[in-house]
Amino acid sequence: MTLRHDFMLSAAVMMMAAPTFAQGGATKAEKPLFTIVAFGDSITLAHEQPENLRWPFLLEQQLNKDFPDRAFQVINAGVGGNTSREGLKRIAADVLAHKPDLVLVEFGGNDATIEPDRHVTQDEFRANLESIRKEINKLPGAKMALITFPPLIDAWHGWSKEPAFKAQGGVEATIETYRKVARDFAQTNGLVIANIDKTLSTAIQTSSADKYILNDGVHLRAQGNQVVADEVCRAIRGIL
Repeated sequence: MTLRHDFMLSAAVMMMAAPTFAQGGATKAEKPLFTIVAFGDSITLAHEQPENLRWPFLLEQQLNKDFPDRAFQVINAGVGGNTSREGLKRIAADVLAHKPDLVLVEFGGNDATIEPDRHVTQDEFRANLESIRKEINKLPGAKMALITFPPLIDAWHGWSKEPAFKAQGGVEATIETYRKVARDFAQTNGLVIANIDKTLSTAIQTSSADKYILNDGVHLRAQGNQVVADEVCRAIRGIL
């Protein structure tokens, strides 16, 4: 084998091994990873929709599009039916184990349940949010943001005939008291909050409820999940 042949062969190998760079940025493998955990109940799990139409997946897609020099992963840690008390019990395994940079916390709807052994008062809900905040703060640099529970349609909801909810003005009025706790908690602690209830309510007013909410009066259709993803993306941009 000649010296020239050896040189050309070595050069070819070096070219094949050399990393390639996208115009104006690093390779995908070198992008800094930003991990977000979506921590909540069935609204976060969104199991009524295929995975690619659930808001955490849509949020991940949008963030990677909007911030091409970074790699975002959004982990769906939603469990249907969870109260904030039940969520707190699984935070170590389902949230902290992923070492997230940001945790999106969405609870409150199931806390209002009339089941006596599961009901969470507004005071306990506030205390649970504080416990969640303290757990997240154990991770260096990790941030927390809140997401309100979406609007409910009383006429469609299975709880609407329960006397306990009627006495408080309906299911939606009851859940609003938990949203207020979340908003007050966010303000007190300087946290970002995505008010998806307000965004969805506005969308419903310009169209119809059944475009965004399923017939059970609470869970979200594909269009509702898209609204949530858009609002959460807008809300958290400043803390990424």
